[in-house]
Amino acid sequence: MDAYNLTYPIMSTMPDNVRLSVWEYQAIAKEVLSDLENGKAKNVLMGSIEDSLPHNVKLSSHERGVIAEACQEAWDRSNGLNFVVKYWFPNVKTRHGNNAGAYAGSATFEVLAEAIEYKIRQEGWDRVAKVYRLVEFEEVS
Repeated sequence: MDAYNLTYPIMSTMPDNVRLSVWEYQAIAKEVLSDLENGKAKNVLMGSIEDSLPHNVKLSSHERGVIAEACQEAWDRSNGLNFVVKYWFPNVKTRHGNNAGAYAGSATFEVLAEAIEYKIRQEGWDRVAKVYRLVEFEEVS
């Protein structure tokens, strides 16, 4: 993750009455990103947000907390769990009775190879399994 990608969560959670330039949003993102890379706590992120705001902009503690949580969530998504394996019971009614075709569960993974291995194990237990990639933003048109 870079400051450019962290700018969107900050922009989307900023109160509507606050107008900042792109450069000001990116300055906030750079400060918050350095704290996230160093594993700092939410209150440190909130302090960085406050310190990097222009002098004429004041946010409440709650507003800074919302922005800090959005940044932390974006950071976790970009550096954490990227794949999910969902599996179902097969449609063979004689083998699983009432569970035929029912959702059986899911598991999340950071690495695609681990997700595929898990999918293969589920299919070895006669389940239908699929690997999905978790994405934050994906352009659809």
